[in-house]
Amino acid sequence: MSAKTKHVEIAISRRKFVDYYHDRMILCGVTIPYDSITGYGYSFTTTRNTVNLIPTSINVTLYFSVSVEGRKKPYLLYKSTSMPLRIRSKKQKELEEKFPQIVRLTESLLSRRVLAKLIREIEEGGELLFNDIIVGGDGITKKIFFTTRYMDRDTYGRAYVRQGHVLITDLQDRVFAAIPLSTTNAPLLPDLLDTIFR
Repeated sequence: MSAKTKHVEIAISRRKFVDYYHDRMILCGVTIPYDSITGYGYSFTTTRNTVNLIPTSINVTLYFSVSVEGRKKPYLLYKSTSMPLRIRSKKQKELEEKFPQIVRLTESLLSRRVLAKLIREIEEGGELLFNDIIVGGDGITKKIFFTTRYMDRDTYGRAYVRQGHVLITDLQDRVFAAIPLSTTNAPLLPDLLDTIFR
């Protein structure tokens, strides 16, 4: 969104929408200043439903969450629609078209702000939680039931997005962890890990 653009609205329905301004967003009627945002996540999934192993319908789901200071639960934009197999509805097509717009605007307006907060927290000795993954300044801990696995910063390889997940690998490119992009701040993990571990 350019400096000349006052605002961009992406409407999923009358009550489900996100408006982007230069200093704030309005998510489903709630005004959220960008400076108060501590994290975000998003996903777009397509699921085939079956009956007795026979495909019957396709379910499409758009998910977008925004976390803010002083609030335990994130604000959500969520929409799911289902249609019989081989029938592509107008609503499904709209969700497919609008999800990339949400991702593009969110990343351009929020990624640097939120990433700076995450890096600062690590530099001050804190830890960050991504589902069952804990990221600290010295490495990454993965919780597995009643035990844990650990990868220190010297054996960290890379992090990249693939099929709706962020994959974290070691120096041999073996996958250490996979975090869904819907997890708060998962979209920022590749840049975060490359910054604190390089």
